Amino acid sequence: MINSQTNSLSAQDIGQTTLPGFHNPVFDATAVFRTVLDAMSRPGAIIKIPLTCESPNKLNSSAASILLALADMDTTVWLSPETECSDVADYLRFHTGCTLKKNTSHCDFAVINGLEDSDLVMNLPIGSTEYPDRSATLIITVDHFNAEQKAVLSGPGIKTTSNLSPSPLNPKFWGWMKENRNTFPCGVDVIFASPTHICALPRSSEMDI
Repeated sequence: MINSQTNSLSAQDIGQTTLPGFHNPVFDATAVFRTVLDAMSRPGAIIKIPLTCESPNKLNSSAASILLALADMDTTVWLSPETECSDVADYLRFHTGCTLKKNTSHCDFAVINGLEDSDLVMNLPIGSTEYPDRSATLIITVDHFNAEQKAVLSGPGIKTTSNLSPSPLNPKFWGWMKENRNTFPCGVDVIFASPTHICALPRSSEMDI
């Protein structure tokens, strides 16, 4: 009984200090989920998030919206060194009930910012031949999609080619993504999230830098 009361008080304390999430949780989560599906079906397309939500400083509004829409009590999330802080942890635990992991090899979602080294996510789950869906989704927060360096994408969901230019982005990312593509049908799916837009880079996409 004592433990139960303690946990309840802790949840209340977090709820009083954390930022609000979706204004209309069911409808907003559905709208964001559909936007993510649209982005995944059209690799390289820059798509506006249909709403904004307040989010901690180290997690922009689009990244926060994705996690609020897709994460729940059965979801595990890993936060990078530049993303992890008590504000983000409390925010995600309170609004989604997700479990935060210290190890990248056991998570459903991982979050890094674009400047961080891709070596941080070398051990993300990539699924298996029998269960390719048991892989992680990597969310990368960026400022915009107007970088000078552009990746030319092709493959499923792209009629001819599509340009992708997220910024800022660690130069090692594209090498990591090419290695990730070589594991197809296994591999990690990537979602870039600027404060107002998202862009997906599924494991199925070919790229030329």
